[in-house]
Order: sequence, then structure tokens, then C-alpha cells
Amino acid sequence: MADMRAVAAELRHGSAARDLRADAKFDRQLQLLDQRLSDQAAALEKFKSQNSVLKNSLIYLPFARDDLLRDLPPGTEVHEQFDALIEKVMLQSTRAAMDGHDAVAADITALQRSLAGQPLRLREKFDHLARHIQMIDQFQQETPMLVSRLTSGSEKGGLTEAYRDYFARQQQRATTYQLFLLAATLLLLAYAIAAFIRLRGNTQKLQLAASVFSHATECISITDSQGAILDVNPAFTKVTGYSRAEVLGRNPRILQSGRQDAEFYARMWQTIRESGQWQGEIYNRRKDGVVYPEWLSITAVIQNGQVSHYIGSFTDLTQRKQSEVAIHNLAFYDPLTGLPNRRLLTDRCQQALASSVRTGKRGALLFIDLDHFKTINDTLGHSIGDLLLQQVAARLSSCVRKGDTVARLGGDEFVVMLEDLSENTVTAAEQTESVGENILATLSLPYLLDSHEHRNTPSIGATLFSGKQQSIGELFKQADIAMYQAKQAGRNTLRFFDQDMQNTLTKRIAFEAELQKALENRQFQLYYQIQVDEFNCPIGAEALIRWIHPERGMVSPLEFIAVAEDTGLILPIGHWVLETACAQLKVWQQTAATRDLVLAVNVSARQFLQENFVAEVQVVIRHHAIEPSRLKLELTESMLLDNIEDTIATMNELKTLGVQFSLDDFGTGYSSLQYLKRLPLDQLKIDQSFVRDLVTDSSDRAIVRTIIAMAHSLNLTVIAEGVETEEQRQLLRDNGCTHYQGYLFGKPLPIAQFENLVHETTRSVVEIAWQI
Repeated sequence: MADMRAVAAELRHGSAARDLRADAKFDRQLQLLDQRLSDQAAALEKFKSQNSVLKNSLIYLPFARDDLLRDLPPGTEVHEQFDALIEKVMLQSTRAAMDGHDAVAADITALQRSLAGQPLRLREKFDHLARHIQMIDQFQQETPMLVSRLTSGSEKGGLTEAYRDYFARQQQRATTYQLFLLAATLLLLAYAIAAFIRLRGNTQKLQLAASVFSHATECISITDSQGAILDVNPAFTKVTGYSRAEVLGRNPRILQSGRQDAEFYARMWQTIRESGQWQGEIYNRRKDGVVYPEWLSITAVIQNGQVSHYIGSFTDLTQRKQSEVAIHNLAFYDPLTGLPNRRLLTDRCQQALASSVRTGKRGALLFIDLDHFKTINDTLGHSIGDLLLQQVAARLSSCVRKGDTVARLGGDEFVVMLEDLSENTVTAAEQTESVGENILATLSLPYLLDSHEHRNTPSIGATLFSGKQQSIGELFKQADIAMYQAKQAGRNTLRFFDQDMQNTLTKRIAFEAELQKALENRQFQLYYQIQVDEFNCPIGAEALIRWIHPERGMVSPLEFIAVAEDTGLILPIGHWVLETACAQLKVWQQTAATRDLVLAVNVSARQFLQENFVAEVQVVIRHHAIEPSRLKLELTESMLLDNIEDTIATMNELKTLGVQFSLDDFGTGYSSLQYLKRLPLDQLKIDQSFVRDLVTDSSDRAIVRTIIAMAHSLNLTVIAEGVETEEQRQLLRDNGCTHYQGYLFGKPLPIAQFENLVHETTRSVVEIAWQI
């Protein structure tokens, strides 16, 4: 009915009223509909009221019956009449028929007569119940008529006919609206899909950001615009020692160490206000009070032109600082004595020379070598020798001024550099001599080494410098020559570089000239030292240069290689070695016994760092048409210290050609361990200085084990040089080293003798294999 009223109202006053108002038929039908709706509304209200009363009376009737029957004697006629009345009323309520109502009234009258002699209270109860029964009977008669009035809908037919024309007129308009709504719906659907995709993307970004925040290794804190901490990540709590609950709501000032003053923080916040961010290194304090360095970055978050939050992120630099100190110490200090090493000494010498030029004051270098130190190592062991070196270092440091330098070059060689001496040469020499004599006296005092008293003396060579037309290399040579003069003078003495030493330098110049002629006259020859595996099978050789002098005979490389390095002759000599070695490889490739041999060629630092070195190697390989993998270039540890990036780049270029690399004399350098994993090496070569005392020296054994383990961890082969005894080889093999080189297998030999050795060694291995 409410729907019909709404329809009528819409037709009379809605958007269609203007079109329908001119239709008289429709207007009459609409008036009839209004009248009918009003009549039905009144009938509905009456139906609802009577139906509610009827429902309650029917519910009440059984209870009233039971109450009345309790007061009647059972089995009486009145009792039976009353039961019949109640049953008739209840059955009448379940039927929609109009008959039976007069019978109910007659039964009520009959019961009233039967109860005339009963108590007043019982009659009153029945009268009350009779009124309910009469009302139920009345409402049951009226209900069908009310339902008929409510369901009558004949007026709708005329209204429908009147509305048909209006519907036809509006159908076309509705079709147009439907098309428009369809298009709008499709647009809204597309927009909703796009919005959903953006929302999902934003959700994923938020989830990713939350994951990054929780799992970041950097410590992150978020504060409001006033500096109150809103959140921190797990890394923050791990580094600072504060739990999240302890810092929420507090200011990051709780971490301040006091090392930065108020002015520092004022400048920091001024930068943040101006640029929106700041970063730098500061020191903060953990919860346990430990001060630590960190790299801090602060960024201001701007919303609507105002700072809403600050995001601080920092990295704990403790490990990095410790690593930097360790690397610095490895690079510039001797690990045994803690003294500056050759590199740091060279740097300080350069500064001293520059200072001497500016001030005019002189300086001095004193080279100190312990007399008979090797005897101590051989008789008492390297551990006692190390104790002596440590005590010597401490005594030397006590003999000089604060601004002077005491350094250890290696072994038992020490250097003292004195600065700010007199401008007068004689006075400066006297000052140097005074320090030298003090060193002689101090180092000659008894040493207590592992509960044993021991005496030792030094030999000292000194030279003065003024910084004019002097190089560090020349100064070192002069002091070194003077030191050897002190040894020749009987040791335990001090000698200055003098004219006699200059004569020695003159001889050096003559030697350089002879070396140049040796190159021109082809006086050099390659010798080959065999390399074998654990079964004594030849696997390769090392090419070693020899100078066959027409008058002196064979000259050791130890005598001329250093001179060649200093003069630059090492470049043409190195090229000759490379050419000769590759030519020999070509010959070997044609013979089954030598086809698989790998030839190792030593390369100097100066040669390796030449810009055209890669091209030079490539040309030689192509010229001789050799297999590049049969050529192995041996580099020394010391050459890796300078220009490490250029060295790695050159090695990588050569590796692309197929050339192999071996790191020679491994373990004797200064500080290349940090770069080892970056070098494209194939092999580590254990220096013979560690192999020599391998059987008797536990320190050497420990070093060798470490080198072998390191090589294996980097997937490198390892070869030991200087193997002279079966005991040494056995120890090396037991520790995982299976490639060897040394006099035990063969000394360096000319090519013909070397090839004979290869054939004999191979034949011996085959014979042993057949016997097995």
C-alpha cells in the first residue's frame, strides 16, 4: 500500500505530473485510487487492531479455561459443556467459514443457566471468559470482510490503461538514459579498476617499506617535528642497547657522547633547516656507556610546507674504524715490533727532505744491522730471535728524540732517521755520532731472552742529508754501504759514508755499463728449474736468467737484477726473457714429454706496470703460436702494494688471453692480504725462507699451513720453492701442498740438461708405476 501511495504521489507531483495532468481519464482514475487507498488504509488499521486483540484472546483462552475448570467438579455436565464450548471456539478460529457463530452464542447462554446456582466468584470468571469468546467470535466474522477490502484492486486497471500511453512516451527516453548510464557505468568501472590497481601498488609499497624498515642493517629512527622518537627499527636497538620501549617519546639526545660541543649541533641543525638534510661522522654513546663512531644522516620530512617528521639513519663505524687501524698498521707498521716499516719510513724521509730544503737544517740516516743475528736464530730458534728484535726496537726508541723515527726494514735491519740537526755539516755529524754511540752502548747491554742472558752488538752506517739533489734511494744506498763498511771494520762500530764508499759507487756505475753490454752482446742465458707434483711427475719449470760474463764467468742474478731495476735495463732484459721463454715453449709443444709443461717467468714491477705490457705479451704469444695457458707470469707481493688497481686491471686483461699468474715469495710482503681475494691468481708460491727451517721451526710450519689453507680456500694451487730434503717435502705434502720446486728435484739447468732431467724423471716415475 505504501508503494501504491508512493506511485500515486510520484504521478501527481513527480517529474511526470506535467505530462499526465492534461489527461482527464487518468486524473479520474487517480482520484479513485486516492480514495481507495484511504479506505484501505483505514481497513488496514482496523485489521491490525482486531487481529492483535484476537491473537491475545486466543492465547489467553486456554489459560482461562484451565483456571475455570479447576473450580468445577470433574465429570459434571457443566464441565462437559464448557469443554465443548472451548473446543468449538478454537476450531472456529482455525476455519475461515462464516457459520457456527450462532451456536457459540447459544452455548454461552446454556452455560450461564447451568452456573446459576454456582458461587459468585465462579460465575464472574465465566462471564469474563464469555466476553473474550464473544469478542473472538465477532472479530472472526469481521476479519474476512477487512481482508476483502484490503485486497481489492479493481481501480488499478483503469489507472494502468491511463498510464500505458505515458509509459510508451517515456520508453524512448528511458532507453536513451539507459545507454548513458551504461557508458557512465563503464567509465566508473574503469576508474574503479585503476584505483584498485593503484591502491594495491601503494599497499605493496607500504609493505615493502615496512619490511625494509624492519630488516635494514642501518639503524633508523623516526621523530616528530619536536624531536620525540616515534619509532626505531631492530638495528637501532641492537647497536644502541636501548629497547624500543625505552626510547619511544624521548629525544635522540640520550645518545650524545659529549664529544661534539653545542656549536657542532647548532651548525648541524642550521644545515638541516636550510637544506633539509645533514650527514656526517659523529660519536654517540650506547646504553652501557661505551662511546662508538657512527655515520649519521638526518632528513627532514616536509608536508604542506612544514616539517612533520625527521628520519635519522646511521651506521655503526666501530668495525670499520678497527679495520682501518688494522689495515693502516699492516700497511705502515712492522707487526713484530710495532715500528714503522719501509713504506712509512720512505714517506717520512720524503717529508724530512722537503723540510730540510725549507729550513736548511740537516738530517741523518743510520742503518743498523745486528751482528751474528742468524746464529741466534739457528741455535736458539726464531722465537728467541723475535724476542731479541722486540727488545732492540724498544731500546732504539729510547735512544732518540720524540720527532725522530725508528723503523724496521725486515729481518735484523733497523733504520733511525734524525731530523732538525745543525745546519753545519761538522756539527750535524757530531750530533749523529753522539746518537750512534748511544745506540751502540745501549744495544750492547745484556738481553734477558726467555730466562737466558744474551749479548749482541750492532753495526751502524750513517749518512747525512740536506735535501738538495738527493733522492731517498741514494740515501738508503749510502747508509747501507756505510753499514757494510762498519761490518768490515770488525762490527760493533759506527761508520759514516765517505769517499771510499763513493769509490764503490763508481764501481757500481762501471757495473751498470757492463750490464748494458751484456744485453747488447747476448751474454744472458735462461736456466730452467724443474717443478714436480706429489708423484715426482714434471709439471713445469721456472725460467731463471743467468749472466755468463766473459771474464767473471756466471754472475748471480742477486748481483745484477737490482742494478737493472735501478737503471731501467730491467725492461729490455725482461722482454728478452719473455721472448726466449715463449720460444722455448713453442719447441716443447712439439714433443710429447714436454708438451704439457707450464713455464713460469718472473716479471718485475716496472715491467708489469708498463702501459704496453699486455700488448707486448699478446704479440709474443701470437708470434710464437704457443698455448697461452702454458705461460705463467710470477709476480712478487711487494709489486702489488703500489698501483693496486692498475695491477688488477692488467692482470684481468692478461687473464682474458689465457695467461696464468703465480704470486711469488708469498708471505714476505707487507700488506697485500686485503687485496689477495681480488687478484685473478692461479697459484701461490711459498717462499723458500719459510721452507728452509720448516722441519725445525714451529713458526714456519704454522705460516706454511696458513698459506696452504688460504690458497685452498681461494681455489688456488700452491707450490713450495727451496725444497731440499725429503723431510721438507713430506711435511708440505702432509699439510696439503702437492707441487714442489728445489734442489731435491733438480737445480737450475741449461735447456739441454733440463730436458734430459725431465726425460729421466718421467722415466723413473713410469718405472715406479710399473713396479706398483
